[in-house]
Amino acid sequence: MAWGAVGIGIGSLTLGLLNGAGASEVGMVRDGGTVQLMLKGEDGKEYSVEAVEHLLNEGLGWTSIATVAPTNQPVMFYDPTCTTRPQNFYRLRLLSGAVPVEVPNFRLLDGEGQAQELFYQTDAKAVVLVFAGEDLSSLGATVADVNRWVGDPELRVWVVVRAGVGDRKRLKEQAEALGLKARVLEDEGGSVTRSMGVRAVPEAWVLNPARWSVVYRGRIADAVPSGPVGARQALVQAALDHFRAGERVVVRHTVADGTSQTWAEPGERTYAKDIAPLLQRSCVPCHSPGNIAPWAMTNHALIRDYAPLMKDEILTRRMPPWHADRQPQSYHNDGMLRGEDLAMLVDWIDRGAPRGDGADLLAEQVPPPPEKWPLGTPDQIVKVESQTIPASGTVDYRYLVVGNPFGRDVWLRAAVVSPGNARVVHHVLVFNATSFTDVLQIKAGLGGYFAAYVPGMAQGEYPAGTGKLLKKNAFMVFQMHYTVSGQPETDQTEVGLYLADGIPGKELRTAAAYTTTFTIPPGNPEYASAAEFQMPRDGLVYEFSPHMHYRGRSFRFEAVYPDSRREVLLNVPFYRFDWQTLYRLAEPKRLPAGTKIITTGTWDNSPRNPYNPDPSASVRFGEQSWEEMFIGYFNWSDAL
Repeated sequence: MAWGAVGIGIGSLTLGLLNGAGASEVGMVRDGGTVQLMLKGEDGKEYSVEAVEHLLNEGLGWTSIATVAPTNQPVMFYDPTCTTRPQNFYRLRLLSGAVPVEVPNFRLLDGEGQAQELFYQTDAKAVVLVFAGEDLSSLGATVADVNRWVGDPELRVWVVVRAGVGDRKRLKEQAEALGLKARVLEDEGGSVTRSMGVRAVPEAWVLNPARWSVVYRGRIADAVPSGPVGARQALVQAALDHFRAGERVVVRHTVADGTSQTWAEPGERTYAKDIAPLLQRSCVPCHSPGNIAPWAMTNHALIRDYAPLMKDEILTRRMPPWHADRQPQSYHNDGMLRGEDLAMLVDWIDRGAPRGDGADLLAEQVPPPPEKWPLGTPDQIVKVESQTIPASGTVDYRYLVVGNPFGRDVWLRAAVVSPGNARVVHHVLVFNATSFTDVLQIKAGLGGYFAAYVPGMAQGEYPAGTGKLLKKNAFMVFQMHYTVSGQPETDQTEVGLYLADGIPGKELRTAAAYTTTFTIPPGNPEYASAAEFQMPRDGLVYEFSPHMHYRGRSFRFEAVYPDSRREVLLNVPFYRFDWQTLYRLAEPKRLPAGTKIITTGTWDNSPRNPYNPDPSASVRFGEQSWEEMFIGYFNWSDAL
């Protein structure tokens, strides 16, 4: 395309007028001291607005400052860089076609510790993401714009901040000082910010949830210093107005020119040195031959093939399977990737998951299939009577009874349940009973259990210094929940019992705060419930395990002390029925007698819940998976 140039001087500013072949034009308009570009193009075409400070050689030094889709009517556009240079020359370059921009799904926590997933927001007309970098102060005068959008019921407005663990309080204080009303999301390690290509902040994205396409990306608004007082080029607002009116969005992209974002460059980060060891620590324990994961990480080629899926699982926090908020407390078995590791892994995937030089540790160090008894051979193995499961239909809970195999009082350091047929065993709860009254009090496991096998829960030894007592005349009641597989099946589940070395210092008990009196309305995306348990005496709490079914969305444990102080013990903002983790505190929490353990949570009975069995149903308490439960299990002992 041939170009001609005419220089026009305006004080210290010189603009270039460039005309290309065809109907595209770029010109200059001056009105009351305001200088704007006049852009004209063909309907249905997209152009890059490009600028250069010096016309040396045609085609050299041009940088894109915006992407526009002008009509046959001229479009006015102000370039703020024109006031910082002695001269500027501009041109329109016809693009061969719109380049699709990937919008990755992600799930981040907000300032209240609630999970917010991007692709869940399909009930909004548009989603506005404002990337603020590491500090909310980068928003400056645009806070008023953001607040105006927050009040619009058709819009979902989030401010994304590159945060670290422990930054929540600081960000809340900043938001209050600025008067920011938008929900602030914590992008730990900056993996979302970097993956979306944000290089300067603030940068805003306007997204269409119907297609998850980009309506606009770039600066929020520009002050026009040479225009009337308060003159502004409201770029995001203009894009929203056009999009919501069903009109063509003219300015599609502008270059954010605020605070530059610095990123650790890949440098020496390689698959052999960094990525493979990270995967071995955080992923291979499940993604190994014969283990619980659906595929095994046994070489780089497999990782490269699965890399896009891995990125989605990581950014949405579905993997690794740790779904608790890390800020209220520290947990002994915290399995979530650290922010810097998460960012490094996503960046490596975005670079094409390169193999590089060095050994392939995943191929050279493939772990053996998992052992049936991960704690070693049990001191006693108890088997239930063999069970037959039909090919179809609903299988009611079955209760099977086995006596104490030791014939004496024993203290246990662990009790591990091993399902005989994992295709049909949904879960197993084992109860310790010494009388018929104990059996009656089992009540579907609402009050606690002796041992358990549930989806995703790692079974291990009891907390240090604790044990469970199995009395001489006790019998174990197995609650068996089976699901059908489409063909007749059999199962013989076992429990491995491990003796403690002597009498432990504390007896470990399992209790629960639960409720059965709820009715979840059809279609409700966030129906709340609550329950409580009062500590009968001074105790130490070690572990927590929330239990809901497929509509479970969030679950929280709080301690309300006798002096009315409140403390969050566990917050699970993203509950998953197939990963019912037992969250163990790094240090046991001492709760005085009279302390209330309050459990609160929400269900998602809407069509947007991908696991929902039937969003048109009213749901009540029940034992089957398409019904619901609300149980907050916890393990505790007397505080001796």
